[in-house]
This record gives sequence, structure tokens and C-alpha cells, in this order.
Amino acid sequence: MALLINCDTPHATLLLAVECEDGLLRFPNDASFWPGLGFKVDMMLPINEQLQSAAKKYIEDQWPKVSIWQEYSSLLQHDGVMDSTLYVAKIRPDYSLLPSAWQSWQTLPALIRTLPKDRNRLAFLKAWQVLSGGLEESTKALDVAEVAKHLKSLEKDTQKS
Repeated sequence: MALLINCDTPHATLLLAVECEDGLLRFPNDASFWPGLGFKVDMMLPINEQLQSAAKKYIEDQWPKVSIWQEYSSLLQHDGVMDSTLYVAKIRPDYSLLPSAWQSWQTLPALIRTLPKDRNRLAFLKAWQVLSGGLEESTKALDVAEVAKHLKSLEKDTQKS
């Protein structure tokens, strides 16, 4: 696993999943252009420290350390908006320490619906897969031609029997 050392964009966006009392993952949002916690990157500091600091603005110091997915980051670009890099993190808090604002935090599907209908939605959909355990699953990408060939062979086998 490679550690996230630096950020290649002037801004970063942290998608911080907080497991709330209602059992849903909810995400604090600072109302920047991209859903999540946005901040200006200090190129002289490691990005992990900056991601932890961004999360600490919304969580209590007594909470356990924020778990940042080191395997995932994605570039976010939109005309007229400064480029940003998307990072994903999750925390399971002590429910008694949840700020009262947690009830207004949105779920990821609600945040994704607020995005412009362009390729940047894919970065947030991939982040959803990361949060759902997609990085731990053994997956294989198949070519459409391979799938069609396999389906035809299954069809022939079924017709023979």
C-alpha cells in the first residue's frame, strides 16, 4: 500500500464518511463546489496531515483516528472551478460525541445528485465503491466482446440440453 504523500492539485476535497446513530453513513459538507470538506493544499506539508486537519474541524479530538483510504484519490475538474483531488476517509464515532449537526449531513446518494451531470460523478461513484468495500473484492474487468462470446456459448449449451 502506498501512502498518500502529496497532492498534485491546489485544492483537495475530503469525503468523510461518518457512521451515525441512524446507521447510515453521512458526510459533513462545507458547501464548497464539490461535496465534502474542501481546503487549499499547502504543498509543503504531507497531504495526510492536511486531510486529518480538515476532518478535525468536524469531529471531536476524542474520536479515534480518521481512516483514510491510501489506495484511492481522483482528480475533479470543472470549467471555472479550481482543480481538486478527491480523497475518501471513514470514522466510527462514539455516538455521544457526534455534533448536533450530524442530522443535517447528507448521505452519499444525496450528495451525488447535487453534482453536475459530467464525468466528475464517476469519481464520487468510485468513492462509494471504496466505502462499500470494493477495494477488498477480487474483481475482473471484461471486454464486451468476451462477455458476448461467453453468453453465446452458454446459450448454445442450454439449447443442447
